Amino acid sequence: HNSIPTAEGVLYYVIKNTDHTIHGARVVVFGFGRTGMTICRTFKALGALVCVAVYTASEYARASEMGVAPFWGTESFCTHMAEADVIVNTVPAPILSPSELVHVRKQTYILDIASAPGGIDCAFAAKRQLRVARVLGLPAQCAPYTAGKIIASVLLRLIDQHTAPRSPVRQEDDK
Repeated sequence: HNSIPTAEGVLYYVIKNTDHTIHGARVVVFGFGRTGMTICRTFKALGALVCVAVYTASEYARASEMGVAPFWGTESFCTHMAEADVIVNTVPAPILSPSELVHVRKQTYILDIASAPGGIDCAFAAKRQLRVARVLGLPAQCAPYTAGKIIASVLLRLIDQHTAPRSPVRQEDDK
């Protein structure tokens, strides 16, 4: 459930920091887990042209089924980077290094929401004067009430799992 307020937070930051509509924007997403998938769906629903980096055949199939354009890891990477209006990274590992960032246009908005260490070489991006925002904790920032309900629900479920009566363990004879 946390992917929903995260995607809404990404949408908020993109709208706030770009001068064009989402509809028709070229959005590249790195990471196709729960959060990346929700981000792709959100932007696609608003008419963006969404591309997503995938690393498995099942991710490729799911992205195609969703109507977003999958590409294999770094395959046609440079083309997607050069055409992107928005890049969103959810991968918590170095993924956008200088060799990739040289292909990004200066007007492209890059949003890194990945946990530490993040996925973008921010120092290099700053040297190139690229617009990069590293934003963590989007659910709590953009939808604190909903984020709190999600956390409470998870905590209650965990407590129930650890306090529920367990079936008696059958002891075997010591013969």
